[in-house]
Amino acid sequence: MMTAVDAEVNNLVKEAFHFFIKENIAFSLDPAQIVIGPIEQKHIMTEETFYDFQRIIRRMYFLEQEGEEIIIHSDDSPQVRALKMQMR
Repeated sequence: MMTAVDAEVNNLVKEAFHFFIKENIAFSLDPAQIVIGPIEQKHIMTEETFYDFQRIIRRMYFLEQEGEEIIIHSDDSPQVRALKMQMR
């Protein structure tokens, strides 16, 4: 049974993915997977590949902070700029 909070979190996560990859997603709970784009195309992100995806997104947006400053570019979108400013 899904509660209102679950639906809210579900929508928030879908919006976050859409922000970064510009694709709609769907969730599968058993097995735990994220389906990216149309379900028929079967672009599936498993738990194992999620960590690779997370690392790639961080590098793309210069969000990794292993002793380095977060880089803000003049052509960053307002959303990306705000995210980077919060991480400083």
